[in-house]
Amino acid sequence: MAGILLTSYLSSTPLTIAGIPPSIIFSAVQDKGVISAFVTGDSGALHDELKQMGVEEKMNDFYRNKIPDQQERDRYIHQRFYDHSGYVGTNYKTTPSGNLRRKEES
Repeated sequence: MAGILLTSYLSSTPLTIAGIPPSIIFSAVQDKGVISAFVTGDSGALHDELKQMGVEEKMNDFYRNKIPDQQERDRYIHQRFYDHSGYVGTNYKTTPSGNLRRKEES
């Protein structure tokens, strides 16, 4: 019974790794520029490489049905970038607890 429930859950819920679809992770780890920026800790270069790959648009497509509100989806996606790379988008600032907030929410 537990196996049936797990199979049902996994087939209806898209799999992510720390909030990122595996297809995006797999394509990113094959890019030499992404790997170099990640290893050296250059969050700005990493963001530029991921942007060039269209990662933000792919994340938007992935989460569009799950997070219908565009601003909340954008914040969620940027929070994932921040959590994994330390990059803070130009429209965001960090709170003391490490969460991103839009600058105009201050």
